[in-house]
Amino acid sequence: MARRSFVCGFEDGNFFYLATIWEPAMGDRRVSYRIITVDGDPEVMRYQERDCAIVQRRKVMQWLDHRVPEADLLTTPAAHLFSIEEMLTKPVQTSLAY
Repeated sequence: MARRSFVCGFEDGNFFYLATIWEPAMGDRRVSYRIITVDGDPEVMRYQERDCAIVQRRKVMQWLDHRVPEADLLTTPAAHLFSIEEMLTKPVQTSLAY
């Protein structure tokens, strides 16, 4: 079975952050992170059971300073919030950045 890739974003073009847990380097292990997941909404369930927990831009400080309980911030996104498109070709860098 061929591997398929998708690009996902908010329908309105706004951007968001993925909720993660950073883990410090220890011994031979490098700095790493884990992406927190939540149940997928009906649209995402067509592709996978879990979805990355998102933090909306306007709520990022609440996430970082713990003003709002995680259970209130990290919920399954509403349906029709995302635009999901299959990437039919691999991205190609067309110029060098200086």
